Amino acid sequence: MLKSIALTVFSLLLVTPALAQNRDWSGSYVGIDAGYSSSKLIASTNPEFTQDLRGEIATLSFGHWTAVEEFLLGWDVALTAGGPFLQREDSFEEVVIVTGFDGPIRSYVRTTEYEVATGEIASLDARAKVGSPIGPVLTYLAGGPSVSLTTDYFQIENSVYSDVSVDLGLTAAIGLEAPVTANLSVRAELGYDFLNPTLSALGAGTELPYSLSGPYAKGGLSYHFN
Repeated sequence: MLKSIALTVFSLLLVTPALAQNRDWSGSYVGIDAGYSSSKLIASTNPEFTQDLRGEIATLSFGHWTAVEEFLLGWDVALTAGGPFLQREDSFEEVVIVTGFDGPIRSYVRTTEYEVATGEIASLDARAKVGSPIGPVLTYLAGGPSVSLTTDYFQIENSVYSDVSVDLGLTAAIGLEAPVTANLSVRAELGYDFLNPTLSALGAGTELPYSLSGPYAKGGLSYHFN
């Protein structure tokens, strides 16, 4: 999924009709993006326990570029809805042995149903950026801190464990942007989020750190006010 999104948005950059004209990238802009993110939930105390998380993302951003000789220095603030997420309903079986004073009386198989929902539901990023125009196309690197809202929900029979937490992480990305009109540009970005929230061990009642780090790919449009 990440590969197909990346190929689509980068192909759009290659065929955009305004590539014949250079442009001044300096100034403020707003952007909207949509894409896909994934991660592998790994318990720090038990690396063998892993779960794949995937989810769609939608981002609204505001930023600014300043020209410094042949380079561009900038920043942006981005609010993202969605993120890697796991939601599953399942069951497990266990053998229950009923014992008395003289030993086991009988045994039976008990089926227990459970529901799990855990992952990232929103994030706010503040990134520093450095860019270099190559002809009409702007290439850039971006990175900075990320504040994420994560949730952890676990229900087994009539017992429910639920927690929402705010966690600090880091984000880094590489991107391309190309003009479409005098004020509008199309862009594509590949990135990686570093996030290690504290979750409640899927309802075990004990808070343990987990890794939710993983890649993302997104593409969108920017409107430049210059």
